[in-house]
Amino acid sequence: MIDVEEASFRIDHLNYCLWRSSATDVGHRVDLTPKAFDVLRYLVENSGRLVIHEELLEAVWRDVHVQPEVLKSHILALRNALGDKSSSPRFIETHRGRGYRFIGTMDTLADLPNLPPAVLDLGVFAGRAAAVRELSALFQRVVSGQPWALFISGESGVGKTTLIEQFLSQARCHPDLAMAQGHCIEGFAGAEPYYPILGALRGLCDGVDRAKVVRALSELAPSWAVQMPEQVSTGPRTASRQPASADLRSGMVREACNLFEMLAADRPLVLVLEDLHWADFATIDFMSAVCRRRSSARLMLIGTYRPEDLDTARHPLKQLTHDLALRRVCSEMELAPLSAAAVSELLNGNAEDEPVSSEFTEIIMERTGGNPLFMRVTLDYLVERGDVSRRAHGWRPLVPLNKLASETPPTLARLIEAKIEAMTDVQRRLFEAASVAGLRFDPATTARAAGLDEESFEAICEDFSRNATIIRRDQLVVLPDGDLVRAYSFNHAIYRQVLYDRLGHSRRTHLHRAIAQRIEEIYRPDQRTSVAVRLAQRSACPRVICSV
Repeated sequence: MIDVEEASFRIDHLNYCLWRSSATDVGHRVDLTPKAFDVLRYLVENSGRLVIHEELLEAVWRDVHVQPEVLKSHILALRNALGDKSSSPRFIETHRGRGYRFIGTMDTLADLPNLPPAVLDLGVFAGRAAAVRELSALFQRVVSGQPWALFISGESGVGKTTLIEQFLSQARCHPDLAMAQGHCIEGFAGAEPYYPILGALRGLCDGVDRAKVVRALSELAPSWAVQMPEQVSTGPRTASRQPASADLRSGMVREACNLFEMLAADRPLVLVLEDLHWADFATIDFMSAVCRRRSSARLMLIGTYRPEDLDTARHPLKQLTHDLALRRVCSEMELAPLSAAAVSELLNGNAEDEPVSSEFTEIIMERTGGNPLFMRVTLDYLVERGDVSRRAHGWRPLVPLNKLASETPPTLARLIEAKIEAMTDVQRRLFEAASVAGLRFDPATTARAAGLDEESFEAICEDFSRNATIIRRDQLVVLPDGDLVRAYSFNHAIYRQVLYDRLGHSRRTHLHRAIAQRIEEIYRPDQRTSVAVRLAQRSACPRVICSV
């Protein structure tokens, strides 16, 4: 159990919270109410000086008349969070009838240099507490001397990088932590071998342990040192053994494993490799080797990738993660879109009053599917249109909800258009027909409109639903003749909207008519109206209604 009275704290201005650390706990988030945080922040900024009641009230409750007694509840909340006692304070000293003095030591958590815009623009971090706890638990295992790998998958914009940055902001509380990050790129002319590993090593060479890393490169990884002339000077490279060009890459995997194990021998090292769906095979070979080695290095490897961008089911990254998981040397985490509760928290920001309406939350949730990137772009677009305002604490609609702009933001439309263009003609026909059917569709009513038999239609939907990026499996539907058919749903109304808007008038009319005729064939006259209504309700706009 953590002894709060012996713990140290860091104040996090970005997330309105504290981070508590001790000898047995790397970093634990301590949440505060916004006003309690503001009180603490002002006291810390004026550390060592008596802050009288009037000054503190004016600083925290500007232009609002508040009785001094309100401070007591916030000071009590702070004492509970800090494990502080009024009789023998470590942090907040009370001067009865006058004010408070901050007497403790509290560092400020350094701002994250590469925090993704989605976190900063949406204002708060929400919906990922369980994932952060899992990362922190794995890090504790690594600190104890058990190397580990974690592969995080999820669609574009779902928050993989944001999650890692949030975890690293906690892990930074560890005094000896080293971090290295590398990114794969989509190499149209072919991927450079080991590109993300070289990027991570360059970052380490530019860090506080530059001399140690450069020396280790020269002694343990001469093949790598040769490829890093900007970081490894001529002297050390000349003194090291120069590999012949023919065998330059033959031992690079072994050298890299030895190098990272040495760098993680005395201190924990977190190696983050992002966008592994674009990784070259040499990088995958390195991950395979370093994860299988039996060592006590305190090395944590975190990799991210997008399942939809793995070309085939036999992609080497898929094979690698499955094999390593079977050998119990890695974990896999599938990052799902945010829940409705998390979307509501993001829209509310740090507001303590005037919560955002559930109807507004439902609209944003339906349009974006809980994807943080889609949320940010959609909200920015609505702000530009004057439909929504961003206040100090959260987002609020400025027009009636039925008047909110319904068109897809141009930046998102271009992103989705690129995915559509990458489809085959058959796949594109299927999704165009599905967009007319609505947010939810099934092979029985839609396959014929797409020019497919039901079995082929279902097979394509199953392939796409495995990655759960555009569509996902929905419930089984019981047809009037008793047959069961699998329904599918678009993950985001935006995908359906872009597909629908691509259709010309004649094509759109043809698809409406084909689906309506199929409904007439399947359902009795007394059942058709309810089916059409369901289709209309599942459509993101009233234009998509099958006339039956």
